[in-house]
Amino acid sequence: MQNTKSTNTRARNTFLNTVAGVTAKLVNIAAGLVMRWVFIYTLGEEYLGVKGLFTSVLTMLSFAELGLSGAITYAMYKPVAEGNNQRIAALLNFYKTAYRMVAASVMVLGLALLPFMHIIVPPDKVSPEIYRQIYLIYILYVANTAISYLLIYKTTLLTAHQEHRYVSRVQTIFSVIRVTVECITLFIFKNFIVYLVLGILITRGQNWVTSRYAEKRYPELKEHSDAQLTAEEKKKLLRDVGAKMLYKVSNALMHGCDNVIISAVFGSTMVGYVDNYTMVTKRVNNLVNQFYNSASPSIGNLAAQSDSQRQYSTFRMLHFTAFWVCCFAATSFITLLNPFIGLWLGDSFQLSALFVLVVTFQFYINSMIHPVSAFRDTNGLFVQGRFRPVVMACINIGLSILFALHFRDTDVQMGIIGVKAATSIAQILTMQWFDPMLVFKRVFKVSLLKYYRNWFIFFFLTAGSCALTWYISTFINFGSTFLTFGTKMLLCLIIPNTIVVLFYHRTEEFRQLMATLKRIYKKKRGKKKAAPKAVSAE
Repeated sequence: MQNTKSTNTRARNTFLNTVAGVTAKLVNIAAGLVMRWVFIYTLGEEYLGVKGLFTSVLTMLSFAELGLSGAITYAMYKPVAEGNNQRIAALLNFYKTAYRMVAASVMVLGLALLPFMHIIVPPDKVSPEIYRQIYLIYILYVANTAISYLLIYKTTLLTAHQEHRYVSRVQTIFSVIRVTVECITLFIFKNFIVYLVLGILITRGQNWVTSRYAEKRYPELKEHSDAQLTAEEKKKLLRDVGAKMLYKVSNALMHGCDNVIISAVFGSTMVGYVDNYTMVTKRVNNLVNQFYNSASPSIGNLAAQSDSQRQYSTFRMLHFTAFWVCCFAATSFITLLNPFIGLWLGDSFQLSALFVLVVTFQFYINSMIHPVSAFRDTNGLFVQGRFRPVVMACINIGLSILFALHFRDTDVQMGIIGVKAATSIAQILTMQWFDPMLVFKRVFKVSLLKYYRNWFIFFFLTAGSCALTWYISTFINFGSTFLTFGTKMLLCLIIPNTIVVLFYHRTEEFRQLMATLKRIYKKKRGKKKAAPKAVSAE
């Protein structure tokens, strides 16, 4: 009975966190699309390229976070389950001190790059007006990143308690505030510096509100405000952080170095063109990842209380869910991404169909590995695979530079495609086989062949969906751009979802997913019916 109750609670928390998280991401996506259009309209393509470049540079500097968030959240799962407030407070105090050091490290490392700014942004590849401001712009980006680490340590409390939805709600509110204030500012002042200063203030405000909410949510922790970890506990935690750091460094380099290489070889303006596409795919990837971020506390709770068989059953359902979402998203990208860029920003911002294919494939393998990463992190497998990220980052950087230099003087678009393809190649040669092997061997204790069999079936069904939908879409042209685009959207909605349901409606994973959704829906419906009674009782 207790086991069923625990399972229902995990499912409910996962659902509520996912709904709040997806809502926040959808608002963020809409805000980002509006903001980018306004940005290009008011400041132009060159500033957009600089914006994308410095965002990537600061993404790489974010490795200073050292994987603290993941390691400490993992360490909190057990004391949260046991109600050990003293240990939770001790972890929180450690986290607070560590994140202050991270903020200082970001400032130091960021400012250390100033002497190399002429290499990152070659003077002959940007206008004199932008280059005169380039140092101030970069310093403001560094300051915004450093400030983003202050006060956010308390969000770990909400995540570990399976209540990340409250963080998502704050993010949703501030996304609306940010896009409103920044759009008005750009239309009035048309000044990038003012835009950046406002961004710093909004980031600070969002962190403060989230921190205050966590304090009010868990006031009992104030009784243990002086709690500290023992030397042995710090040593164990730092060992996990050290291993996790390699994952963070790898991830930062994988997603940050592409734009730096493109800027150095082809110019920062090209970064803006590429970033228009990757912004869309990354936002959707973040939307997919939000589900696993929301589920991670529940998975961590499951890992602490259940056996490997139950974890594997949950993984199979999550892996199938990832396939369903990725099949739909990849089909939509192949069919709609270039037409969408044309509608959104204009035909002059469109890149080749081959580029769309490459970024779609990168999105697919990134999103399909999320379930594996979720179980790897929640089971604390930080040390066992610590060298894999280093190898992956080295392969990625090496291939990116090689492809960029090879096509530098002949074909700019092929050079950019090569840089983006290098990321996927590096992942296939490392993460895409090593991480599943680690999780299946250490956690599930079942044959890895089952994973690969499903992965390849998922991939070929997705490829078939993409090819069929794209082929049919080539015959759709009503003269009206919006009517044609809307019809293609309907096609993307019907074909991939029909394929998934047709092939999987009799499988255990499909039935388990449907049963989970029905159970949560009934519980939510029953809660709504009981709400008036609860209000009157208060």
